[in-house]
Amino acid sequence: MRLLPLAAALALSACTAQRFPSPMAGPEDLPPGMSDLLAEGPEEALLIRHGDTVHVKRAGEASPYVLHFYDKQARIRAGAAVYTDAGGRAELFFPQGARAELLGAGAVAVGSPSRGEPLLTVFELDTLSVVLAADESVRLPGGARLSGAGGPYRIAMIGPETMSLRHRGRTDALVEIRDQELLLSPGDVLHLPILQAGTAPRQVDPDVVERGRVGATPLRLSASAAEPGLEGAATSLRLGAGERAAALGLELEGERAARLAPLPGSGR
Repeated sequence: MRLLPLAAALALSACTAQRFPSPMAGPEDLPPGMSDLLAEGPEEALLIRHGDTVHVKRAGEASPYVLHFYDKQARIRAGAAVYTDAGGRAELFFPQGARAELLGAGAVAVGSPSRGEPLLTVFELDTLSVVLAADESVRLPGGARLSGAGGPYRIAMIGPETMSLRHRGRTDALVEIRDQELLLSPGDVLHLPILQAGTAPRQVDPDVVERGRVGATPLRLSASAAEPGLEGAATSLRLGAGERAAALGLELEGERAARLAPLPGSGR
């Protein structure tokens, strides 16, 4: 009879009272792209865990740790990473009024706007809701950049390589994707692809004239490539078969060997 209370005490000590069934264990490895994160910066953010499971990796630390039900808040600095498992929910608050909420599986890194970095870099997401302050931006999966004071902006995956961006704010927002700038008005919904080649905004060189586009910089020919009497510094122009370009009164046509021909009425 004396063994019964002891057995009951051992059974109670072995059970988990937090939740039944207990949450699934998270992955041992970081999501792709998060092994080499941003360096630590001066900015801080408050992280609040609303649901299991939330992982945190601070800048400079070798491995992440889990926020438990008895330790729901943490102050993190720029360069830290936060990722959640399926069913997880975490919220980030920033000093200038911005905030972000991760729902479901997701992975983000906190950036340093003082170094010109996005406030948040998103690697993976199920659903993300974000509110931005002035001069702050979010780097979306693939590299596209979202900016615009206000919000909330709700981003959700709607396919293996497609996400939906819904503008629920009151002011215009800007999405930079490759060489395009898309202006979003309140209520707009934009479907964005996640390309293997990336969707980050391109840095345009004003001295480069892209194929099929007209730029303000004239084409210059080197003395070795031009006929006598043509002036200019050296540059290069590559044309495909059947493509043509005109500049400085000359017409160039792409063939196996490019040739030069004066334009009609050019006087050359």
